[in-house]
Amino acid sequence: MSEAVAVELPERMDIASAETMHMELEQVLEQGSSIELRGAAVQKLDTAGVQLLASFFTEAEKQHLAVSWHDPSEAIVETFSFLKLTAAVGLDQLAGASE
Repeated sequence: MSEAVAVELPERMDIASAETMHMELEQVLEQGSSIELRGAAVQKLDTAGVQLLASFFTEAEKQHLAVSWHDPSEAIVETFSFLKLTAAVGLDQLAGASE
C-alpha cells in the first residue's frame, strides 16, 4: 500500500484561497492514494472553505480513497461541529469532535 499524500491546509480557508486549494486538492485526488489533511494552521474557515472540504470528501469517497486528518485546528473542528457536518468530513472519528 502506498504512503498517504499529505496536504498542508492554509491558514485561511476562505474565498480568497478557494481556487488555489481546489486545484491542489483535485491534483491530490488524481494521484489515487490515501490522503492526510494537515489542518493545524487553519485559523479562518468560511463558507467557501467548508464547501471545498465537504466536496473534496465526497469526491474522495466516490473514488474509494481514504482521507484522514492530522491535527485539525480548533477552527476546523468548531466550524464543522456547529454546522453538524463532522461526519461529512471525517471529524466524527476524532476524539473530542462531536456533533
